[in-house]
Amino acid sequence: PMTRQDAARLIARIAEIRLFAYAYSWHLNFRFGDATPADFLRFAHLQGMVGVKIHVEDGEGRSLLLAPESRAAFAELAQSLGLEVHIETSATDEATLRAAIAVAHETGATSVRCYPRYAGRVSQIIAQTIRDLRLLPQLDPEGRLNFLLEQHEDLKAQELVEILEAVQNPRLTLLFDFANMINAFETPEAALATMAPYVTDVHIKDAK
Repeated sequence: PMTRQDAARLIARIAEIRLFAYAYSWHLNFRFGDATPADFLRFAHLQGMVGVKIHVEDGEGRSLLLAPESRAAFAELAQSLGLEVHIETSATDEATLRAAIAVAHETGATSVRCYPRYAGRVSQIIAQTIRDLRLLPQLDPEGRLNFLLEQHEDLKAQELVEILEAVQNPRLTLLFDFANMINAFETPEAALATMAPYVTDVHIKDAK
């Protein structure tokens, strides 16, 4: 059980958490409204966030992936607002990673998040993801970016750790999502216990 002293230490840490605005919460604004990635930056600034986590496709036709001419302006606005940028993408294949890394470089981002998106035997998915992620030094040869591998509903925590340990890239760490492990039949507590030594970022959300 948690002691009063433990609780006090946890409460004291809350003020030190670096909170980013997560663009997924703007999904419908992007899809059915006229919101742009620049609007999202302004929102994050008004909310007192330290940065944004934004998917390459957030913004639909106005996204950073499909509207490359907007990337320099996005980078300039983020810098002027004092916001750090983390880019997210939804696969680990070479083409997807290459596109996300290009967006990250042109927007001044410091991080790219990805996750495996393969079907088939778990052993094959793990093997292919390892092959994919071993390409990261070639895709970002100057080492400008950190990379995050998220547990995204298919693989268990130990399988994510297995991938990380096989890739052996000091710039690759794990992103822990509060609820994604549920579809893999793990509890958040059990998944965190396994992943904790490798976790540098977290998606905070609720789930039942």
